Amino acid sequence: MAISVGNVQEQIVWLVLWMRFFSEFWTSDKLDGFGPVNLLTTSWKCEQALAGYQQQDAHEYLQFLLNQLHSTNKPSDASSEEPGVPDAKPSEKPSSKPAHPTDCTCIIHRVFYGKLQSDVTCEVCKNVTTAEDPVMDLSLDLRLKNKKGQLGQGAIIQSLQQCLARFTATEKLDREYNCGKCEAPREATKQLTVKRLPPVLCIQLKRFEHSSNTSSKIDAPIRFPLELDMTPYTTRAKRKAKLTGLPGLPGQVLYDLLSVVVHKGEINSGHYICYCRDKEQWFQFDDSVVTLATEKQVLQAQAYLLVYVIRTIS
Repeated sequence: MAISVGNVQEQIVWLVLWMRFFSEFWTSDKLDGFGPVNLLTTSWKCEQALAGYQQQDAHEYLQFLLNQLHSTNKPSDASSEEPGVPDAKPSEKPSSKPAHPTDCTCIIHRVFYGKLQSDVTCEVCKNVTTAEDPVMDLSLDLRLKNKKGQLGQGAIIQSLQQCLARFTATEKLDREYNCGKCEAPREATKQLTVKRLPPVLCIQLKRFEHSSNTSSKIDAPIRFPLELDMTPYTTRAKRKAKLTGLPGLPGQVLYDLLSVVVHKGEINSGHYICYCRDKEQWFQFDDSVVTLATEKQVLQAQAYLLVYVIRTIS
């Protein structure tokens, strides 16, 4: 496969940029803050859609940065170890090469990437079709379904755990499913579960809606915990619940909240701030202004992005 000279040069630029970025951040003696100006300008050069001073989506920018870092750091020869926390237990010995191209062993995949499992079940023959998809974050819908199964905005206070439960719940497919075993269109159900958990779990709360005519923001308050147990949403836990009728699994996969990104204002004229934790102290980052924050402030924030770091697997 031919490699573009331009792509190689771009990767070298990003590699040098990140080496300089981390070096300056950790060795600087300045106390007046750190501004990653080179990171921003290089982003503009590599992705024209990000250039300029119009409002950009924080989630899209996060995905852009992770993809750029992956391209820069991916190894030329993948190792046999697959990244992530597989179903809250050690993985079986993998093959010599990753089964999927995205089972990369670069630092980005090792830290951020997990897997979702999709199970589609035929309502007639009960045949299950399974597929696995790599993800670098979970995008959770905030809208509640009414009795007709239609999504509405609503202002009901929800918890992050409720959103995760809906995300991994069994739902009936709106369209007929072509069952391979029946060889005919059938009604079917679908369920998503977390097959592999990453060490760093990024969660997007889908506050922005876009249609052909309008765009809107969902301001529904969402409660989120400082400590999150992801065990109930894993493939193994859901499978056991179906077989035994008993929820949960022995042991927990615990995550600690590390960062919260908040979008303030309207959809076309908003502003991002961020809360980050260093050990037990929280800070609020608002452009160039950094102030101390309390846990109460953080937990009352209208979160758009949540970043959790794995604590332990028990």
